[in-house]
Amino acid sequence: MSHPAFELIRDEHIVEVNSQVQLFRHKKTGAEVLSLVNDDENKVFGVTFKTPPQDSDGDCAYS
Repeated sequence: MSHPAFELIRDEHIVEVNSQVQLFRHKKTGAEVLSLVNDDENKVFGVTFKTPPQDSDGDCAYS
């Protein structure tokens, strides 16, 4: 895969899961995309966001 908005950070084959794994970084935002390509018929994706706590007092900020 190649796209002008992303740079390829890492590309390797992981034998244990028979997958070609590529890590990309979005040039403008720094967002990372991890791609695993294999012959598994099940497809899935996930999105995560870094949400650091405002302090370390253990209280939930959303309660």
